[in-house]
Amino acid sequence: MRRNKKDAGNGGTAHSQTFFYLLSQLINEENQLLASAPTAFEKRAGIQAFEKFKYINTVNALASGDITKWDAVMNMPYERVLTKLLLNKTEADYQKRYSELNRE
Repeated sequence: MRRNKKDAGNGGTAHSQTFFYLLSQLINEENQLLASAPTAFEKRAGIQAFEKFKYINTVNALASGDITKWDAVMNMPYERVLTKLLLNKTEADYQKRYSELNRE
């Protein structure tokens, strides 16, 4: 029996649907892990102006603002980048809580 290439094998329709579903799930989970709503102060200061740069904001932050390091960041393994982003978020959340407690 001959296999239908459209539905079987590498790159077939069935595989690509599964791949894109899993990819969308991964993106949703990342967004939940890394998301942080802007504060009222950040909104008043105009943080939304950075939205037009999308992922470049993250690349630039990971490269410490050095454009010559952007390629190095883009070529890093996914797991390393995600771990670093989670570490940065954890540190930022801690610093925010620490500052709030210091004001009490």
